[in-house]
Amino acid sequence: MTSTNELENLILQIGNGDQDALSKLYNETGSQLFGYCNQTLGSRVQSEEALFDTYLAIWATAGSYQASGLDPIEWIFWTARQTPKFQGADMNEPDVIVPILPPRHIKLTIKKRLSEPAVATPSKKAPPKAPKRKHSWFRFFLGAASALMIILAIGVATLPAPEPLPEATHSATLQTESDDVFLALTYNVSSGAVHIENQEEQHADSTELELWLIPTGAIIPVSLGVLPKDSTTDFIVAERIRSQLDGGILAVTARVASEDVNTGGLSEMIAAGPVVTE
Repeated sequence: MTSTNELENLILQIGNGDQDALSKLYNETGSQLFGYCNQTLGSRVQSEEALFDTYLAIWATAGSYQASGLDPIEWIFWTARQTPKFQGADMNEPDVIVPILPPRHIKLTIKKRLSEPAVATPSKKAPPKAPKRKHSWFRFFLGAASALMIILAIGVATLPAPEPLPEATHSATLQTESDDVFLALTYNVSSGAVHIENQEEQHADSTELELWLIPTGAIIPVSLGVLPKDSTTDFIVAERIRSQLDGGILAVTARVASEDVNTGGLSEMIAAGPVVTE
C-alpha cells in the first residue's frame, strides 16, 4: 500500500501538470474510491460516473490540495462528494470501505480527455480587494456555477499562442464588483488567439486565478485555463469552442485557501465582463 507521503507527492505532481502522476494515483486509490462510491451511492453506473468526475476534478484542483488540510484519501473522498452524482443523493456513508476494482474503460477515458488538449500549467495568485457592487452577470455566473466549479475545471485548456498574434476581432474588459478593471482581453475568432493584459491586482502565492466562459444561452461555465502570474498572457482557445466566445461572458475566479473543509478550495468569482465585437 502506498504511504500517505507518497500519495501527497503524487497529488503535488498532478498539481504541476503530471499526467503520469494522475495515472499512478488512480492505480493506487481507484479501487478504494470506487468501493466508497458504490457503497455510498448504491449504483454501479452512478459510481462509475462519480469516479470519472472525481479524477478529472483531482486533475483540475490538485494545486489547492495543501490548503485543504486533509490527508490524501480524505481529500480524494471529499472531492468525490463534490461531484454531481453525490449532490442531492440519498447517501449511506459506509463504516468499512470494501475496495472494488473499477472498469478499465474509466482510466482510458480519463487519459483520452486529458490528451485533448494539454492543460495549462497552474499558477498561484492572491485574492483581490473586497467587492462593493454586483453586476447582473456576477449574479448570473454565481447562480449557475456554484455547484459545478470544481468538476468543470478542465472543460477547455489553453496552449501557447504563436507569434505574432493575429488582429483581434473581439475584446472583453473584466471588472470587479467595484467597477475596477481587472484585466483586458482581445481575441481572434478564426485563429483562437487570446491576448490578456492590464492585470493590476497583486496576488499571494496561496491563491489561484482561473478564466471561465459562459457561452451565449448557456448556464454551465467552461474553463479556459489557469492564469499565469505574468501581467500579459497569450494562449490559443481550443477550436471546438472558439465560436462560443462571441457574445459570451468571461469571468475570473480565485481559489482561496480555507481551513473549513466544506468550503476550502472552492472558487470565488472576482471579475467578469461580456465579449464584444471589435
